[in-house]
Amino acid sequence: MFRNQIKWILILTLSLWACKGNLSPQLSPVTPSPEIKESPTPLPSPMVGLTPTLTPTPLPLFNSEVAVVFLSDEDFLAVHAKPDPTSEVIVQLEPNRTNIPVTGNYQRQGENDWIEISVPEGQTGWVNAQYLTTNYAADRFCSNPEIQGLSVNIVEVFRANDGKKLAEIVSPLHGLRVRTHWSNAEIFLGNSLEVQNLFADTRTYTFGVD
Repeated sequence: MFRNQIKWILILTLSLWACKGNLSPQLSPVTPSPEIKESPTPLPSPMVGLTPTLTPTPLPLFNSEVAVVFLSDEDFLAVHAKPDPTSEVIVQLEPNRTNIPVTGNYQRQGENDWIEISVPEGQTGWVNAQYLTTNYAADRFCSNPEIQGLSVNIVEVFRANDGKKLAEIVSPLHGLRVRTHWSNAEIFLGNSLEVQNLFADTRTYTFGVD
């Protein structure tokens, strides 16, 4: 039952979300005193008893522009002078900010990856990469061969119940997240190592009211 549910969830999510209209949301100014996100909150692990062979995770690679993700409407993302959460905050980025240019500079500090970006004020600063993703315009997203290939691969993965292949597809930075509708809570199913055992997971997940 779980396999069938998540299969159709992901297929429908990829099909409807990826190719439906404009992906760049209209943003309105936010004035309240926000909570500033400095580093990602540790994500819960749904898998227990894993003993994978750990290999160094490569630094995340993005295209020339990125967008802000995984922030609530009340939060802001801090842009620092250095790849260090204790360094000076240059500016704060609102949730869902898009079309942010990157310089191509990356650094890993401890368990966090940092990326240097350009901000409208004419400066450059560093942001925790956990809260960024590559930014595509809607017309470029649906015609992107990588996206089209992913749509085909994800169907084959769930037909074959291939956890190893699923781990290769899942982002090593963001893991596997499922949302049946924008109004439903997002479910985190594990990082790229943990999802190898997803097809043997016997627990029940609630993906939304529908």
